[in-house]
Amino acid sequence: FTDILKRNKSGRMSERDVEHLTVIQRNGRRLSILIDDLVDVSRFDAGTLRISINEFDAQEMLHDVVQSFDPIFEGKNQSLSLITDEEPIWINADQARLAQVVTNLISNASKYSPEGSSVEVEVNVAGDRLGLAVRDNGKGISLEDQVNLFNPFFRVESDVESAVPGTGLGLAISSSIIDLHGGEITVELFGREAPLTVE
Repeated sequence: FTDILKRNKSGRMSERDVEHLTVIQRNGRRLSILIDDLVDVSRFDAGTLRISINEFDAQEMLHDVVQSFDPIFEGKNQSLSLITDEEPIWINADQARLAQVVTNLISNASKYSPEGSSVEVEVNVAGDRLGLAVRDNGKGISLEDQVNLFNPFFRVESDVESAVPGTGLGLAISSSIIDLHGGEITVELFGREAPLTVE
């Protein structure tokens, strides 16, 4: 209904009214994401989170996800690059859930990196294993915080203080999805960069 109202066909709404609708719309989306995340965490805790395996081209999925971030990265004057061969990578996995993982990782990389910085998504294949690394230029994560990074609702204290939006559920859900695929998700520090790797 906010979409319909924002069209302002009658012309009776002021610019400020439309801005208020935009805020309602944005907060509605955030609430929807939060509810979905809570449902996912509840399902994993109950052992009822399921994945649906199908064959798809991981390259195509990654290109789609990366492209969807264009407006967000442009807004922060950041760059996002996908480092990969152009050959198709056919895998058997849950496409929607893996796209959710990649989306979470790239979103975090952007949120916790300064304006004007770059984020890289690198893909590699070793035997029957698909590897993915997301590298950013954030300030890094302490060893103490790395231990809890994939726990539900965990937020790095400095992130809370700096008012970076988030629920602390994205990485926990991503870890659960990767576990269900028989893979592993880790974090590594290299100077100021903290790549999150998925295998």
